[in-house]
Amino acid sequence: MMFRKNLIFLATVLLIVGCNSSLVASSGQGNDAIPEKKSTLSYGIVTGVRYLTIHNDIDSNITGTISGAILGGMAGNIIGSDHYLIMAGTATGILAGQALQNRLTRRNIVELFIRPDDGRDFVTVQPTGRDIFFVGQDVNITYQRGTIIISARE
Repeated sequence: MMFRKNLIFLATVLLIVGCNSSLVASSGQGNDAIPEKKSTLSYGIVTGVRYLTIHNDIDSNITGTISGAILGGMAGNIIGSDHYLIMAGTATGILAGQALQNRLTRRNIVELFIRPDDGRDFVTVQPTGRDIFFVGQDVNITYQRGTIIISARE
């Protein structure tokens, strides 16, 4: 019985660690140990917007499939020792693991075409956040530690 609990714990940890994927870093992430450098603020206008969803296809279902199969098989075995219950649990776990992995590897981003006040157009991509962007919108352009952050001007 102790072996079964340890196996369930191990499979759960592998599922959580394996499904953790960071394709696009959030602009709010940072290291508190690094002192903040001076940021520069300028203004501009949005000349184009594209909302996109990116998906990591590299081995995207392997971790979810294997983890789901293990957890589903163990759940089927816990419910009953019947061979058909174990197979049904494994099949259900595979489908649930694939669905979870697909969900975790998708990121919503926004591609912004910006015309700053100095007239030099540029394009930037950032994770979608609380701001909704539209063409003609006035925005703040913050340059901080080599990163450009666009936010709606209020």
